[in-house]
Amino acid sequence: MRSTHTQRLPQYLQKLENTDMFNMIITGKCSKNCSFCFTEEEARKEKKYDDMSLDYIKEIVEKYEYKKRGHVLKLLGGEPTEHPQFLDIIEYAAKEQIPVYLISNFLFGTKIQEGILKHIDTFTSFLVNGAELAEKNRLKNFAKNFNKIAYQFARSKQGGKQKFTLAQTIPDTHYDVINFTEYLKSLKRELDFSNLGNIRIGLGLSGTYLLHNKKLGDKVAEILRFNRENRLGTQFDCQFPPCIFTDEHFKEFETPSFSLWNNVTANPDAKTFPGGICHMPAFDLMPDETLLYCYQTQSAISPKLPDLEKSVDPETLKDSFIGKLGAGLDHVVSQRLRASYLEEREKRPTLDECKSCHLYPQYCGSLCLGCYL
Repeated sequence: MRSTHTQRLPQYLQKLENTDMFNMIITGKCSKNCSFCFTEEEARKEKKYDDMSLDYIKEIVEKYEYKKRGHVLKLLGGEPTEHPQFLDIIEYAAKEQIPVYLISNFLFGTKIQEGILKHIDTFTSFLVNGAELAEKNRLKNFAKNFNKIAYQFARSKQGGKQKFTLAQTIPDTHYDVINFTEYLKSLKRELDFSNLGNIRIGLGLSGTYLLHNKKLGDKVAEILRFNRENRLGTQFDCQFPPCIFTDEHFKEFETPSFSLWNNVTANPDAKTFPGGICHMPAFDLMPDETLLYCYQTQSAISPKLPDLEKSVDPETLKDSFIGKLGAGLDHVVSQRLRASYLEEREKRPTLDECKSCHLYPQYCGSLCLGCYL
């Protein structure tokens, strides 16, 4: 009965029963300092945020019924392993049988590595930042952690190589002089790629420089060719304007199992909400209880989660159409935050360069709000 109702829902409601939970930004600290990082420097270096307490994490897990609803505890930062209670958080998740998705730079020491391996069956996915490892002798430590954890994860209860992903971000500066083919080949010489499933490509989403930037498209193509030659899957980060690619790019990578066009236009809002709505929004819960639709939009939209929760009557929710479909408080809260995003995005006029583009608005809704901010 439920599946029949779901088929009649608007597109934005069709994934209610698989709604992603918040990214838990458990610390702002990160010692890697990648050139493309959009985390505020004062958050990484000057401790703008206190570390998220274990008690607060437990409160969120219980309030949002992680275990009952099959939610994954998504740990981010900063660098989450730099949280002083990181291993306690993993111990708690293991005890409560809450699966963990870790996004990390993998530059931690032996103690953290051993703690992860001890509870490897608790982890459901890894996204590992493999960018800018050639400096400061980082690759040696990275490879030690990568090879041991990837091997064990590929053989764990919830793991497998397809759930182990290496992130490669194309920075917003000096990207034209980086040879990504050679860089990835150098990583392959140190890393055991037999336990790696995918490389996730990201862009430095920091401005309007993205528009019609064919040099960026060429750099993405370098990584796509490497993935194809090494039988690795490709994942895309939140926004890839199709205007960065040439017609030759689209033809080159079109296969029965992969379509560049589908990846860069997989934006369900392009036709409905022209104006750059990311198709994979990240609801980031900060240590100070601020909930963000996207980290980069916090200067415009940064409500406190408790304030959003107060606007929802749990009993009314249970009896509502949404509640009966199986969605909970998290869905209502995230939809209200999304509405704020749409309202704020509408205040930014669409760029003339986009209005005159043949892809707008049917296939591309221009840049997201984060690129403006």
